[in-house]
Amino acid sequence: MPKRSFKNSMSREAGYVALLILAFVALAFDIAQFPGSYRQFRTSHYAQVQGRIIRSRLDGPHRGGSYNVDIEYTYTIDNRGFGGNTWRFAKGFALDYSAAEAISTSHPVNGPVTVYYDPKDPSSSLLSPGLNKGDFFFLLIFLPFNLILVGVIVLPILWMINPHRKFVHSKLAKRANDLTT
Repeated sequence: MPKRSFKNSMSREAGYVALLILAFVALAFDIAQFPGSYRQFRTSHYAQVQGRIIRSRLDGPHRGGSYNVDIEYTYTIDNRGFGGNTWRFAKGFALDYSAAEAISTSHPVNGPVTVYYDPKDPSSSLLSPGLNKGDFFFLLIFLPFNLILVGVIVLPILWMINPHRKFVHSKLAKRANDLTT
């Protein structure tokens, strides 16, 4: 059996470290994105009511040339007034100028607007409910990194539970044996 060189084992270890870093970057992104995306997912069952726009303007440009829509609206439920300023809960894609301008111009000040609100908490509202293609885009982009993360976490746990586990594939068994000796 040929001996592994120090240089070869160092490059393999560097690869494992890089893989681990990528997996934890994906985990950090997931943790940052999940609350807004989950909350946005729940809005597909929100009730709706007519409201009125009281502010609508472009906010930007921000770093990288992105824009936001600075929008504010009021609405009434059971003779009780509410206000909101949320376009979407999920913070997916940053808007370019034309997309932000289209939202702003289609929601003029004093114009009517459909407001979607949580029936359990009417003060929680937004103007664009449900998921869109941007939400799925981030899921697809980070899917490989999330699979790596699962592998980085699950495989060592399985190995600790049963360190003498026989691998199905003989090349994997040989490589695992080489690493342990």
